[in-house]
Amino acid sequence: MIEKLVKYKYIAVNLKGEEITRTYKGDNLEELLLYERKNENYIKSYKKKYYIYFKFIKIKLKDYSVLCSEISILLAAGISLIKIFELLIKQKHLKKFKPSLIYIKNQIEQGVSIRESFNKYKQIYPKLMLSLIEIGEITGNLEIIFENLAQYYEKEHDKEKKIKSALAYPKLIFSLGTLVVFFIMLKIVPNFINTLDGLNGDIPKITMVTINISNFLKNYYGLIFILSCFIYISIKYVNEKWNNIINDKIHLKIPFVKDLYLNLIEEKFSMAMGILIGSGVNLVEGLEVASLVLNNNILNKKMETAIENIKTGNSIAESLERAGIFEDRYIEILKIGEESGRLEFIFNKLYKIYEKKSDYIVKNINTYLEPILLILLTFFVVFIILSIMLPYLNLLDSI
Repeated sequence: MIEKLVKYKYIAVNLKGEEITRTYKGDNLEELLLYERKNENYIKSYKKKYYIYFKFIKIKLKDYSVLCSEISILLAAGISLIKIFELLIKQKHLKKFKPSLIYIKNQIEQGVSIRESFNKYKQIYPKLMLSLIEIGEITGNLEIIFENLAQYYEKEHDKEKKIKSALAYPKLIFSLGTLVVFFIMLKIVPNFINTLDGLNGDIPKITMVTINISNFLKNYYGLIFILSCFIYISIKYVNEKWNNIINDKIHLKIPFVKDLYLNLIEEKFSMAMGILIGSGVNLVEGLEVASLVLNNNILNKKMETAIENIKTGNSIAESLERAGIFEDRYIEILKIGEESGRLEFIFNKLYKIYEKKSDYIVKNINTYLEPILLILLTFFVVFIILSIMLPYLNLLDSI
């Protein structure tokens, strides 16, 4: 990810009248002035500049789970927030968070709330985590919130591992199949072309297609590779907004992907709502925070409409049904919970139901994808072989 960040280049003057040139990375000028004042300096002049920040450090769900778990344990032990962050900064397994932890500790020492301190690093910490920390600070349930967050990210990590494991074999087949096709097109087809030149026979259209593709790959394979890398990096790290719009539509259009995707959303939303209601958050605020797990612009807009309907007095089940985000079975179970006044219990039950369902879908990914990939690979190989053999068969027929 590439970010445009702010920095200040300034000249500070100490009590001896000496000028010191420094650079401060951050967009909070008041914080900078306060820092220099504490060091008995005053800022003579400053310039606000922008710089590009390349962030390639990937923070995994497991990392968030470990961080939240340790904060929860230390809070339960009665340790102060400042001491907690001092301890966390020293932990080697949390080095990805170290710069942010140092900043958060310094902010808390200055009397800034933990909510505002975490919000400085929105590019690192997920929106759901920041929202729950805010709720935890307001309600005085920070220990419970961090414990729930640890469980949430642990379960999300386990689910991610299951999906990656299930996709490992299809990815292997796809990769090997692609290499086989490229090898045939770049090594075997060119030799065939050389042999074909001496036959002086008519070349079928299907053969011409294969020859043209082979020549294109042979002449421009370097450019194709560079262009592919550039497009991947542009989509992945530069234009995340464009990438998200495309992904949002794809996830809701492709049949098998759509089923798994919506099931995972129903699972995550139920778990988040169970945590929020259990933490004493009111229904509307809980829905606003839980909607962050949808992570889909199309579904988020539908959820916003549902929340507005709830605010006007409509029931949660009816409003979500109108929004069309969740399947009928989900809505029917939710209606029971709403009527009985046991929403926390029902959301936890819904989580378990859809967790089992998504586990079943993930386990059967190979059953669906393996035959599709094998059929595609067979088609391409047969197409190439047939296009190579046709000129020879035509030649034999003419003899």
